[in-house]
Amino acid sequence: MTSDEVLEWPVEKSGYEIRVTGGDEEIVLVRTDIGGEQTVRWGHGAFLDAPNGIGWSNYDEVLKKGKAVWVAPAENLEGSRWCETYEPMKEQGLYEQFANLKRSQKAVIEFANRYGLLGRYQMEPLPFWYQQSEALRTAVLAYDLVQDDEDHTPRIRSVFNLPKEMNRQETSRHVMKWVIGVINRHLDGKASLRLITRTKPAEEQEGFGFPDALTFVPCSLLAALWLQFALQIYGVEECRICQNCGKPFWLKTPETDDRSRRQRADMKYCNGACRITAFRKRKRSQ
Repeated sequence: MTSDEVLEWPVEKSGYEIRVTGGDEEIVLVRTDIGGEQTVRWGHGAFLDAPNGIGWSNYDEVLKKGKAVWVAPAENLEGSRWCETYEPMKEQGLYEQFANLKRSQKAVIEFANRYGLLGRYQMEPLPFWYQQSEALRTAVLAYDLVQDDEDHTPRIRSVFNLPKEMNRQETSRHVMKWVIGVINRHLDGKASLRLITRTKPAEEQEGFGFPDALTFVPCSLLAALWLQFALQIYGVEECRICQNCGKPFWLKTPETDDRSRRQRADMKYCNGACRITAFRKRKRSQ
C-alpha cells in the first residue's frame, strides 16, 4: 500500500509458509494492491509476467522436480487474513539483511514473517527470492570491494573477467558503472518522487501549504531494498524522524568531502522550517 508520501507494506499476522503445487496446475495470481482483474496465470509450461515487472519468466527455475514451490501466506483455521503494516524505508540496514539471506526455506520464511512478501501478488516462487537476494548480494559485495581501503583489484578482475592490464582505478570505475546500472534497472519504474507536506492540525499550520520536501517512494518491498542500497551509495547514513512534523528524513554521511552534502550527526529536524517552528514552540511554552 503506497500512500502519496510513504510505502506502507503489509505483513500477514498469520505468517507465511512454503506451499508446493503441481507443475501443470493452473494458478491465478491476483495483485493484492488493486481489487481488479489484473492477474497472471501459472501453468501449462509458462509463467507470464505482469506489468509491475516482477520478472518471473523462467519456468524451469521455478519448478523443482516437477513441482512449483511458493512463499505464501499461512493458512489459518478461520480462513481469514489480517495484515499489519510498517514502513520499510524506516528499517535501517534492511537491504543488508536481505542481501545476506541464507539460501534456505527457513531463512526466507523468517524474513517474510518479519517484513512480508517482496512484491504485490499473494504468493511468490521460492527461487525468485533466491535470485533477488543473490542479485543484491552480488551488487553489495562489488561495491564493498571497490570502497575498501585494501586493494582487491585481482579478485575483482577475476570475478568480472576483466583484463589483467586494468589498474585499480580502471577496475573500480568499471565495477561502479556495473553496480549503478544494476541498481537503476531494479529501480526503473519502481520508485517515484513525491512532494510531501507536513500533516498538522489546522490551527497549527503556518504559511500557504507549500511542500516541505521531495522524497522517494518505492512501489514494493523489493524496490525499497534497492532504494536503500542506492541511498547508501549516495552517502546517506540513516533515516530519522523529525521531532517537529514526525516525518522521516535521511541523514547524509557527515564524513563526506562534499560540503553541500554534510549534515550534523545530531540533527533532529528534517529542514530549517521545522527547526524554527520547534524553537518558537519552546519559546511560547516558557
